[in-house]
Amino acid sequence: TTASDAEKKPAFSFGFGGGAQQPAAATAAAADKDEGSANEDEGENEEEEEKREPTTAGEEGETTEHQTRAKLYAWDKTLSKYKDLGVGNFKVNTRPADNGTKRARFICRQEGSERITLNAAMFKAMTIEIANKRDLGILVISEGVPTRYLVRVKTEAMAQALFGAMERVRDQLSA
Repeated sequence: TTASDAEKKPAFSFGFGGGAQQPAAATAAAADKDEGSANEDEGENEEEEEKREPTTAGEEGETTEHQTRAKLYAWDKTLSKYKDLGVGNFKVNTRPADNGTKRARFICRQEGSERITLNAAMFKAMTIEIANKRDLGILVISEGVPTRYLVRVKTEAMAQALFGAMERVRDQLSA
């Protein structure tokens, strides 16, 4: 390219200069206008999110035995403390197995993103305990490794109800 070609083409700039220059007042007015429309759109998205039902994708053919809003923690061996996995919808699900028995699992999806933070099969010898008034401790096999999780609910009554549902389902499983 020649020097005259470079003068004809505006530089690529991601909006940080190098292109056609606008007066500062025009730029500020355009920014205020864009900001106002962004805030209006934001309000619409919040309303849509409130109406959206939690997903049950991948849970077809399963029965939800118990469901509650909970905060989930996973034990981190390297740091020797629980790692916060966020607040979500914690479920105890069952489904019939091929041999006439029942299979069960815990599934927890994070609020908002619906990202799965726990998907673990229940088994007859599984450890389930009440850690304190609002916390339940469970030991699951995650990727072939025993992993401790802490499930924290809002009230002691909710913890008792969840614990009762977990024990009831666990006791119905075959060895």
